[in-house]
Amino acid sequence: MPPRQLTAQNEFEFLLGFVEQDLSNVSGDGWKQLADGLCKFLAAGGVSIVEDPQQLPPDYPKRTMVALQREVGALLRGAISTRDRRVAYRGKHPGAILATTPRTLSFRATYVLNQVGDRSFLMVDGTLRTMFLVTVFHLFASESIQHLRVCECGRLFYRVRRQKHCKDAECRKARKKADWQRYIKSPPGQAARRAQYEPHGWKLGARSKKGARKR
Repeated sequence: MPPRQLTAQNEFEFLLGFVEQDLSNVSGDGWKQLADGLCKFLAAGGVSIVEDPQQLPPDYPKRTMVALQREVGALLRGAISTRDRRVAYRGKHPGAILATTPRTLSFRATYVLNQVGDRSFLMVDGTLRTMFLVTVFHLFASESIQHLRVCECGRLFYRVRRQKHCKDAECRKARKKADWQRYIKSPPGQAARRAQYEPHGWKLGARSKKGARKR
């Protein structure tokens, strides 16, 4: 396979976006954008799809795309989980870690000589599922997965610098609400509320129904 044409971050971010995308709501231009992204991802790994010219969305069956999405998601989560648990692989390579379950794939491979430079590479082609998984495994083998994380909301994301959570709007809103609830129950939060309430003669706690103002 040729040198990667996209950065590892670009490729991992496409993978994570594909896994987290709600394919049930994708139609029309959305499928075209997904097809363009898939082609770029496969091309980055030196992969071509030649067995069936109608393999990319919107011609590719949606149920098959959903199945592929789930399979890739399971691979990513399995690799992250194994990395974090550091489960030793007792096989032919002592100290190695079996990060994903084995897959049986069928594809054609061609050794390509690059006439422009001195570098040559291996070109492989096959079905969409096969080529997608080949590209994913090639990415795993050639790049580190240390930046891949699972957010507390369950979504996968690519960690940049000290990032701890994904960028999903709903997740951010839920975290903000949870942080506020923790703060108002903490000693500093209680002290801040007392300082705010005491000048008005108020006390901490919910207003009783008996003293509630009538509207």
